[in-house]
Amino acid sequence: MVPSRFVTVASTKFPDWWFPRQLPGVKANENTNGEHFSDLNVSGKAQAFIREAFQNSIDGAETENGPVKIRLYFSGQREALSASVWRKYFGSLLDHAEACIKDLSISLEDFRELRTGKCKFVVLEDFGTFGLTGAPDAWDLASGATDENHFYHFYRTVGRSAKLGGQLGAWGIGKFVFLMASQLRAMVGFTVPASGPSAGQKLMMGQATLRYHVLNGVSYINDGWFANARSTDELALPLDKESLVNEFCSDWKIKRSDEPGFSVLIPFADELDPYEILKTIIDEYSGKILEGTLEVSLEDADGGGEQILAKETLLEFVEAYRGDPERTDWAEIIRKVDALSWYHSLAGKVDISLSNKGLAFKKGEWDLGGIGDDVKSQARDLLEERGRVCVRVPVMIHKTSEGKEKPSHFDLVIGRAEGTKRSIAPEFFRKWLRISGQRAGRPNGLETYVMVHDGPLNELLRDAEGPAHTQWSPTRDRFKGRYKHGKEWLNFVKSAPSQVVNCLFGTEGDRDTTALVDMFPKSPDADGGRNGEGKSGTKGTGKTPGKPVDIPDGSDPRIELSPAEDGFHLAVDESGVVALEMAFDVSRGNPFSKWHSVDFRAEDLTVSVMEGSARVLVRSGNQLEVEILSDERTKILISGFDDERDLRVRASWVRGVAS
Repeated sequence: MVPSRFVTVASTKFPDWWFPRQLPGVKANENTNGEHFSDLNVSGKAQAFIREAFQNSIDGAETENGPVKIRLYFSGQREALSASVWRKYFGSLLDHAEACIKDLSISLEDFRELRTGKCKFVVLEDFGTFGLTGAPDAWDLASGATDENHFYHFYRTVGRSAKLGGQLGAWGIGKFVFLMASQLRAMVGFTVPASGPSAGQKLMMGQATLRYHVLNGVSYINDGWFANARSTDELALPLDKESLVNEFCSDWKIKRSDEPGFSVLIPFADELDPYEILKTIIDEYSGKILEGTLEVSLEDADGGGEQILAKETLLEFVEAYRGDPERTDWAEIIRKVDALSWYHSLAGKVDISLSNKGLAFKKGEWDLGGIGDDVKSQARDLLEERGRVCVRVPVMIHKTSEGKEKPSHFDLVIGRAEGTKRSIAPEFFRKWLRISGQRAGRPNGLETYVMVHDGPLNELLRDAEGPAHTQWSPTRDRFKGRYKHGKEWLNFVKSAPSQVVNCLFGTEGDRDTTALVDMFPKSPDADGGRNGEGKSGTKGTGKTPGKPVDIPDGSDPRIELSPAEDGFHLAVDESGVVALEMAFDVSRGNPFSKWHSVDFRAEDLTVSVMEGSARVLVRSGNQLEVEILSDERTKILISGFDDERDLRVRASWVRGVAS
């Protein structure tokens, strides 16, 4: 074993959890980056966990050594650990957790039962990755030892990241899904770094993020540690005693021995459902699996077996759910997997490349007039013959810090939407990461997929993503001012599904509306498209910049609504519960009755408290209930809508403040 260079305390037993004391003169900064996890429904929690956890593993890949392999183990009740075992790891954390019980997703009564009951847990391990490289005792930014130090960025920072431009995420908050999946808001990580000063060492360290709290008359900060400490500065240092690490792995069913990579234990993980996790992995990462760069093993102790999701097995696995009347929730996932599988089969080739077919741009604006009838005829013939066509669309990206623009591109897969008569929301992928909250116009009767791979466009889109990697917005701090015509190119990519379809298959103004009647089912909204599509205007639907949110007559004057980037603000000056109903505008009829889940879901929206105090009570369909906890002014941002669609909102008081 490589000699230790940083552990200062010789240990023959596991340490107690410890929290540094709050220091005078240091501002108390509560860490709430992961709180939205508690407001999600079961499927939402699965999505948040899988997207962020897998993203971290994929970004740590040793690509030359084959695919990243991820193992997920669910103890269930069958393999849950008895208190006599789990308490040697988490017994000393319980008093600190109980001091913060109001902020945990567990009642005091249930918490006291937890103290003596069994511990259900989840383990996530990745193989074929670098692990947490870098000096584990690094903390000083001035020394430079924290640069590209993954151990430092995982354990010692919030909102900082060591990830580079080509990787999927760079917000440094994805790790919070591990903490938020635990009822104790705790995790223990075990890593074997592939390189650096600790290469080959077995390193284990736990972290808990609670609240600033008082215990036995002493004030503590929110971050606690299952670790050794350097007494002079209370710097948490990992355990590297091999006998302790091996005991930990044996108790918690961890398979890693000395292979490079990272393993995470999530104790008291009651809110991750194995079936929803399985479905989410296929929904979110089937592109990576089909590419052969990701393999996933799921072990559910209660389910009685292991399931392997790999390039060779994925299609066979999905086929088992096709047409199952009891599994209708798989229909859209199967449609997506079929399209991605077909795209993979092209092996980089495309049917039509617009770069040499008359496509021209000016500051990111479409100019499709040069695309001839021969190209349109080719697209129609392929779609009718095969049911799908792949179009390559060129772009030119110009960073303000660079002297000239660089060429890049994205691919657009267009397919007939078999088995449904409704419009289907386009899907956007960046390096096979699904941008799940991005909204755009829906070509009727078609399914569309935007595929972005490496290159300048990938970097531009990555800079425009928010922390959850669900949407692209020009208002992100890392995006603004960094690209010439960046906003125009962003809108160009987002509008590609409807624009290219209109170009190749005819616009509303000049096409023969009966020419493709056998190919495209009738729109579910015959008056001009679902929720505003086909409205009058120069480009059909579109949200006029700065146009206020449409508030119906009769809204309560105590409730203020105002527009915001991809959403709206709610402001009130008294406590109570406010009900919100939201919908995109329609050309005819009641927009609220015509709302459909393909437009947006309240479960996917982001609710951010800007001033005052509030919490979400209900997320369902197109409705939210928000409890205002303060009689001072409270302002909330609700975002995540398509910013090119007109939004209507109605709000009302439900009742006084909840007990």
